[in-house]
Amino acid sequence: MLNFTRHADRAIYVLIAVMAVDVALEGVEDQPGKVLAYVLGAAIALTLAEVFADRVGISIRSRRPATEDEIQHEYREAVTGLVIAFLPISMFVLAVLDLIRLELAFILSQWIGFGILAVYSYVAARASGGSQMRAILGAIALTAIGGALILLNALTK
Repeated sequence: MLNFTRHADRAIYVLIAVMAVDVALEGVEDQPGKVLAYVLGAAIALTLAEVFADRVGISIRSRRPATEDEIQHEYREAVTGLVIAFLPISMFVLAVLDLIRLELAFILSQWIGFGILAVYSYVAARASGGSQMRAILGAIALTAIGGALILLNALTK
């Protein structure tokens, strides 16, 4: 079962990578199908790389192959990350289906990613026992990564 708070680290990791690819492609690529393939491909490749790296890490640290429970845990975390990353990616699906313009898909995708980062950052700060104000300030600081990507993109247009 997917646990969106327990696997937030994976979701944030894949989401930031998707946002980076999204920003890199905006203005360079004008074919919705290609953009979707690149962004989705990056998310899948990153997820598979992380799962592989985690399994290798388990084997090195414990000096044994990963157990079935550890493998299942890794897969659940990977799927959670992809599901969260699909929220901004879905904007490119809408562009491929010609329901929205590609330019709008880029904008919506970036701001959806930014919003998810803000929510996860806030939830993490509250879960760690921080006050509401501290959680808000922490979320602002942590979402600066997403904001910096969007700002960089806007400045290069």
